[in-house]
Amino acid sequence: MSKNRWVALGAIGAIAVGLVAVVERPAPGTSSPAPPDRHGRPLAFELNQGQTDPQVRFLARGQGYRAFVTPTGLTLSVDGQQALRFTPLNASPDPALTAFAPLPGKVNYLKRADPAGWLMDVPTFAQARAHDVYPGVDLVYYGADGQLEYDFVVAPGADPGAIRVAVAGGKPLALNDRGDLVIGSVVQRRPVAYQEAARGRRSVDAAYVLGPGNSFGLRLGAYDPSRPLVIDPVIAYSTYLGGSMGPLGDDEGDAIATDAAGNAYVTGRTASTDFPATAGLDTAIGGTDDAFVTKLSPAGAVLWSTYLGGTGFEQGYGIAYAATGTAVYVTGQTTSGDFPTPGGFDTTLGGAQDAFVTKLNAASGAVLWSTYLGGNVDDTGFGVAADSSGNALITGTTSSTTGLAAGGYDLTLTGASDAFVAKVLAAGGFAFATYVGGDGADTGSAIDIDGGGNAYVTGTADDPINFPLTSAFDPTLNGPSDAFVVSVSGAGALRYGSFLGGDGAETGFGIAVDAAGVAYVTGQTDSATGFPVTGGSDTTLGGAQDAFVTKISATPAIVWSTYFGGSGTDAGYAIDLDANGDPYIAGYTDSATGFPLAAAVDSTFVGGSEAFAAKLQAATSALLWSTFIGGDGDDQGYGIALTGTAAHVTGFTQSATGFPLVSAADSTLGGFSDGFVTKLAPDTTPPVCKIVGTTAGPPKQMFVSVQDTVGLAMITNVSVTNGTVFVPAFTVGTTSPIVVTATKSNQSLPTTWSFQAVDVDGNVKTCQ
Repeated sequence: MSKNRWVALGAIGAIAVGLVAVVERPAPGTSSPAPPDRHGRPLAFELNQGQTDPQVRFLARGQGYRAFVTPTGLTLSVDGQQALRFTPLNASPDPALTAFAPLPGKVNYLKRADPAGWLMDVPTFAQARAHDVYPGVDLVYYGADGQLEYDFVVAPGADPGAIRVAVAGGKPLALNDRGDLVIGSVVQRRPVAYQEAARGRRSVDAAYVLGPGNSFGLRLGAYDPSRPLVIDPVIAYSTYLGGSMGPLGDDEGDAIATDAAGNAYVTGRTASTDFPATAGLDTAIGGTDDAFVTKLSPAGAVLWSTYLGGTGFEQGYGIAYAATGTAVYVTGQTTSGDFPTPGGFDTTLGGAQDAFVTKLNAASGAVLWSTYLGGNVDDTGFGVAADSSGNALITGTTSSTTGLAAGGYDLTLTGASDAFVAKVLAAGGFAFATYVGGDGADTGSAIDIDGGGNAYVTGTADDPINFPLTSAFDPTLNGPSDAFVVSVSGAGALRYGSFLGGDGAETGFGIAVDAAGVAYVTGQTDSATGFPVTGGSDTTLGGAQDAFVTKISATPAIVWSTYFGGSGTDAGYAIDLDANGDPYIAGYTDSATGFPLAAAVDSTFVGGSEAFAAKLQAATSALLWSTFIGGDGDDQGYGIALTGTAAHVTGFTQSATGFPLVSAADSTLGGFSDGFVTKLAPDTTPPVCKIVGTTAGPPKQMFVSVQDTVGLAMITNVSVTNGTVFVPAFTVGTTSPIVVTATKSNQSLPTTWSFQAVDVDGNVKTCQ
């Protein structure tokens, strides 16, 4: 099966997307692979069975237009008034036109009085394809949610320079400042070109070129025509999450959790009076801002959604799924004296603001119980985790001198504010709460639990006096503030405490712990020196501030620690682990250059900041994949949660265009900002490998070639038919294919050789 270049010259509509990619070209008689679905419902192409002009083979209907596909091109009727004709020049006069991907919907035409003249059960398809419009070039029509798109698919060896399209019936063609093609009221977005390379995705320059006779072509920069495009990870779904009405129409997703079935639970803040609240506790906003909780299916559909708040201000900062009891815990802050507290152990607002903990039924969104959690001054819950018995452990920050701490190892507030750890039983009873901090201002940002029910907290501290430094791997506050890592038992006793930082300022934002108590911390640092980048893959601060990821053993001791960032400001806000212990992080970056990308879904920095997600290898901190998530505005990622190796990311976006929308429950930016949820699924494509040669020796040698989606692979074993195992001696290179040499002395050359290649996603390929 040969590799093709897929050149998408644009989408017709108010929001148009163009890109250049490489896909598999189907064998004759088979359907072509569908282009990445950036929207939702596929556009339907009707087979012409007499409902329109006989020259038309397929008809599609979108909002405000109709599209007619003929062998010689495309005619677009806009608002029933303007007809634009797109005709490939110097092309085959009668290419074969076929349809792929049948849709379940049928179309009926019952216009005549006599039923004999009715057209019934007209079939519809998701894609129409004109074959060999130019030698080795197909033209594919498709779309979603009313948007029409068309791509040129160019085989290796074919000339993309042959592509030229004439446009008749409209105003003269023009290019705007962004490089978009403007045809009166129709805008065709500038094409974006990229290819996967050994060091990640490489952009390829692409632009429209205007020609005579109101025509345009495509100009590509240098590219490798033999390299396939592989999107690793693949966007399974991506959607806005928000409303549009209210003083600001301002929404954001702050935390996300998942269950074993792949459902996602999101909390955050909304100021929108039309936030999609469908069920649960409250379907109307109560104050200026409410917390919200939303459940999405594995495919991205909203299953239930609820406001959570009173007449003041609320924000949900942390969320956790409890497998025991199939419930969801939410924590955050409230200023409302009438915050809902059914079944709560504390039903009175203690200070100007309290933390809250609410337990909801995961299936329906119904509140099981809800309580304030606070003392006499101000309290906020930032993180929550559920243990194996279904109890909730919460961390946050408090300035309360009374009314909060009880039963823990530290019952005295020693600074302006302390972090805290509190435990609430599954049935809603209070277990304990302890201060965590020293004489300065301390904040607990995130919490997780190991297999023994012990809690691990990260946050920020700015004073070493009286800070709980026990079994510390870093007992010194090195700069104005450090991140910290503290472990507290399930009974409230201190297990260990340590700073984590360098000569500058650090903040710990996220923590994830495996069953054995190995902790991974992410956050932000501006320390150019002194930060413990032991064994890390990046040992240099790249910009004003970098994200960081640190692995800490159960002992505790630093296993490895690495910077993560580019030329600007970067922060890691959340972290989670897959079953192999590999950490996934989410955050934001404004680094227009130098940000570490690999196998990226989106490698183009567009807005003022981009959300990002990345996967690292647990053993070495090596980058496995990393991608931007964003559009033309500011985007930030605040939460990440895993189901298997599928990563769900939430945050906020101000991008009205360019944000990746795939199977979106909400495809429109509603207000000033929206929350978002993007699910990144793992690459399931095995590496490509083959034996390229052998030698008789001695020593006996075998040469193999391995090419993974990102140019990285591991050889797990090389074996022969008699069971002898050859230990390969090789170095993973920076170019693909990788050539591996396996040797064995004093062994007769076998007839059959075989080996296994395993890529970075665990996909196995046996090669002979």
